[in-house]
Order: sequence, then structure tokens, then C-alpha cells
Amino acid sequence: MILQCAIENCKWSLRASCCIHGDRSSWVLTSISYQKAWCAREAVLNDIRKSSVESYKMLPRFAYILELNNPSSVVEYKVDVDSRFHYFFMILSVFTSGWQHCRPVISIDGTSMENKYGGTLLSASTSNVNDQIFHLAFCVVDYENNSSWTWFCNQLKRIIDGRNKVVMELESIGFAKWSRAYSPRRRYNVMTTNISESLNSAMPKARELPICLMLEGVSKFVVALSLGG
Repeated sequence: MILQCAIENCKWSLRASCCIHGDRSSWVLTSISYQKAWCAREAVLNDIRKSSVESYKMLPRFAYILELNNPSSVVEYKVDVDSRFHYFFMILSVFTSGWQHCRPVISIDGTSMENKYGGTLLSASTSNVNDQIFHLAFCVVDYENNSSWTWFCNQLKRIIDGRNKVVMELESIGFAKWSRAYSPRRRYNVMTTNISESLNSAMPKARELPICLMLEGVSKFVVALSLGG
């Protein structure tokens, strides 16, 4: 990775390499094992952005601050009897209101997180009136299974209030008559796979961050995207 100065004609630049072991050895002019180099890197990163353990402990505070700064947002999390993390769901108020003006076709997807404890980031997205991607909700789960998807979808139902009659009607006539899973064509003229994959490709590094930093990064990204940033 190479960083260059934004000032015109400035020759200043900074180059960073992913080769931890090689760079460290040449810098201090001594031999060092890859394991020691990796541990040193992790120690520095933990000082900068907190460890994954500390980040999970900060989730209740993160949820409180998120709701405080974004009134009418929906933030929910679930832990077990031993306070071990299970799920965290969030949708900012701007997307709750914006959903009322979007096409009623929601794409849901999951992408693996790559931090110390893993997990899966679930997302729900749609298209706005200008056919632009509109990200609705996000949920971090410890495991991607029927229980986590059910919990996510139950939280998601809270934001589609007002269109519940349509949802119940669709469920009553059977999935085979309207679900894309049963359609060989581009039903509803919406490429939901493109919507889902856009977030995965736009934020590959965010999935490596501790959970609070990752959620903060996702929030800033989707807000900037909705504002045309």
C-alpha cells in the first residue's frame, strides 16, 4: 500500500507492506520469528483499536451511544445466561424512514467475519426510487444457522410495519408463486444478488476489525453511500 501527499507536486509518500516478518527483520537488522512478529503486530493493534474481547464487552455501551445519537433507530442484542454474545441487530433511523419510499423487494445475505472470534454479518438491502442500493439493516451473529436467521428476520419485520398486510398475503399464497428461489428469470426486474455482493466487495477490510469498530465502519459507510458520498 502506498500513501501519497494530497498537495500538488509534493514528493512525500509512505509505503506499507503486508510482509510482517520480512519488514521487521530488515528494520531492526536482526532475526525474528514470524510468530514473534505477529504477536508484536497484534499487541500494537490491540493498543490502537482494543482487543476483540474488549470490543464485545463494549457492545452495550455502543448500542446506547448509537441510540442516543440516532433517535428512533432500532438496536437489539442478545446474550446467553453467562453473558456470552449471540446476536446484535441495528438499523439507523434514516433507513427506517427511507424504507417507506423503496421498492418492496428486500435482499438478505450473510458474509463471514474475519476477526479473532469469527461470526457472520447478516444484511438486508433494497433499491430506492432511483434504482440505487439502499442498505436497511445489519446483524452480527455468532453462527449462521436457522436460529440466527429467524432472530434477524423477526427484528427486520419491525421496520416493514405498514406493509405487513402485503407480507401476510404473500405468505398465504405460497412461496412458489413469488419467491425468486422458484423463478428462472429476473423476477421483479431487481438483481438482488448484485445488491448483496456490493457490500461484501466494498468493505473487505472492515470484516477483520473488532465488532464495535466494524459496526461503526459499516454505519459510516452506508450513511455516506446514501448521501452520495
